Amino acid sequence: MKDESKKQLRLDFEKYMRYCLQTKSNFSLEDFASFASTIINFSSSDKSGINQDKENKSDYLLQLYNAGLRNRITKEDLQELKTIILSDPGIDFEIINLLYKT
Repeated sequence: MKDESKKQLRLDFEKYMRYCLQTKSNFSLEDFASFASTIINFSSSDKSGINQDKENKSDYLLQLYNAGLRNRITKEDLQELKTIILSDPGIDFEIINLLYKT
């Protein structure tokens, strides 16, 4: 994954996290999973299924989320979360709208 892709993912992650903390007072695992699957599916050039690009993005976003939890999520649970995120083909346009509105 290119550095500029990582930078954009991090910016999107931080923006959505702040939004959740301000409006819901938490950034739940459910919020994160919806965000991650949406941003991965929206930003991936290959819409045909799971590929290396999507896996790399999922790993990076999980790393960011876990770091915010002081790395409390186990490797096994991270793998399970990755499977869940990558198996969701949907895009939540409310999330996209929030991230990219002017």
